[in-house]
Amino acid sequence: MMRGFGPILWTGGVLGAALSCYLVSLQVASERAELERIERDIAMVTRDIRELETEIGTRGRLSQLEKWNAGFLQLAAPEADQFLDGSFQLATLIKPRTNISPDAPVILASAPKPRADAANDRGIEDMVVQASLDDSELPPRPAKPSRVAEHVDPLAPLPTSKVDDGFDFITHGEDPTQP
Repeated sequence: MMRGFGPILWTGGVLGAALSCYLVSLQVASERAELERIERDIAMVTRDIRELETEIGTRGRLSQLEKWNAGFLQLAAPEADQFLDGSFQLATLIKPRTNISPDAPVILASAPKPRADAANDRGIEDMVVQASLDDSELPPRPAKPSRVAEHVDPLAPLPTSKVDDGFDFITHGEDPTQP
């Protein structure tokens, strides 16, 4: 009876080994991802430590920086005159607030009425202009071409031109440099 269950036991053993190898591989991958996350966190903390050390060093040498600024660099805070020509130009940049009052009076635009006798002074013939074209000022028309375009089959091959490329001696066996 043991002989009949032998292949089934072997199959079960192989499946168990494959499953345990897969689980070990999965565990290794998750540990590797966790390790990479920790290394990334360490790199971020190291960068923050460097920034803080630089800040502490700069604040510790503030008196030296002030001496350099007073004697050599001569840096100062920017003033309005560096960017604008004066206070008037600065004032033009400020947009005034517009408050629309609903109680403001409404004023209608008006134009003077045209005089009735001004239109009657001229007759209708004076107001009408006849548009015409003087043919004497135009250049003569070019003559029509006498040749009519031929009907060509669009699928026909295009004509080719023979170009003398100077390499005929290759096919004919003659050397053009020899007389």
